[in-house]
Amino acid sequence: MFDENTKMSGSLLFADSDDNGKLLRIKKYAGELIEFTKGMDFEAYQMNMKVNYACTFAFLQIGTLANRLQSEIQQKIGIPWRAVSTARNASVNGHSESHQRIIFSEIEKSIPMLIVNLEELIEAIG
Repeated sequence: MFDENTKMSGSLLFADSDDNGKLLRIKKYAGELIEFTKGMDFEAYQMNMKVNYACTFAFLQIGTLANRLQSEIQQKIGIPWRAVSTARNASVNGHSESHQRIIFSEIEKSIPMLIVNLEELIEAIG
């Protein structure tokens, strides 16, 4: 099922190509990161491989979308690039404990502020 903000391009599904559409999708993934890890400490996160993979995927999506934004918008939203890079490395090289620690730490400290920044920017662009 597709909504009006979704279109097909070849066999892949993409949101509208404007920056506002990308920002909305980044906000969605950031919110999912918070939801996936709600109530977890690092040990619980580390033991739950489904959550690990879901968080890695969400960070990969955030990084991909952010790379497609205009550079001035990229600078305004404060993407946690360290976590994006770590998620990429984790997906390629495996989920080491150090990768997991960085991703979990960034979810706790960077993602809430990213969401606030996104909300302000989306409202300003809106």
